[in-house]
Amino acid sequence: MVFLKRRIILITLLLLLVLAVASALMFNTLLQKSTVQSYILKQASRETGYDIRADRMTIHLWKGLGIGLHEVTVSANAEVKSFAASKIGVYFSIAKLLRGNLDIDEIFLFQPRLTLDIQQEDNASETINIDAIEKNLAPIIEKIP
Repeated sequence: MVFLKRRIILITLLLLLVLAVASALMFNTLLQKSTVQSYILKQASRETGYDIRADRMTIHLWKGLGIGLHEVTVSANAEVKSFAASKIGVYFSIAKLLRGNLDIDEIFLFQPRLTLDIQQEDNASETINIDAIEKNLAPIIEKIP
């Protein structure tokens, strides 16, 4: 009797694991389609008011459910690149997703690059690139009026 209960519990857990893996593979396959990626980026651009572009997207399953965007650029308009990163990880709460809420829990930036357009006193514009967060920001801050 105890053996039968353990067997039923083990089979149920195994089926749930297979279902979870199949769902993740299906979601990853869907995410690889260019039309889906384009739709996600257009919606993100519309919601934020910025032009958001990414070369590709991947699914992440550690720390919950996440989407990785690779070679991302974010700008106020299509001509001016104001922010870029080699990779951005966006992670969602699975419990909130199951309730129908798309709430972001964490965002990770990998190798961020920020382009600042600073106006000088003579109205000349100077563009400063920051290749990594660790760089010293003091010289840039000094130039801001």
